Amino acid sequence: MLQTRIRIGLGAVCLMVAILAGAGVAVSHGGATGVVKERMDAMKDMGGRMKAMAAMVRGRTPFDAASAKEAADAIAAHARDVPRLFPKGSRHGPSEAIEKIWIEWPQFVAEAKALEDRADVLGRQTVTAKSGADLGRAFGDIGRSCKSCHGRYREKK
Repeated sequence: MLQTRIRIGLGAVCLMVAILAGAGVAVSHGGATGVVKERMDAMKDMGGRMKAMAAMVRGRTPFDAASAKEAADAIAAHARDVPRLFPKGSRHGPSEAIEKIWIEWPQFVAEAKALEDRADVLGRQTVTAKSGADLGRAFGDIGRSCKSCHGRYREKK
């Protein structure tokens, strides 16, 4: 029963990650420049890495601990860079960032730090993982971080 709930929850997180990654690509970088393009590129990279890890976690692609570790490390690095990628006044162009980011700056930075911490946990777990399923909980935590931040600080479609 608990395993079924975990699988359903993990499936929902994986689906959400794929949708968020696809939505970012669908909007594209149409005309983005400077720091807005940098952050859009970082978000696209994180989405792609989440999608690849989702396939491993769900058993759709073979588990590769080195690739999972690389993805987790890249997500953590992008998360560390988030405050620099969102300087005040950078809502121009195709950005989907909303003003609430700068109004709630300490909370926004805390969200980025939580993502970094969760990605670090996932990275550490890749060392002992025998399969993608072993990373399910930590991967789900990262997905929930993404969803939380996007839900709060990203323009609604």
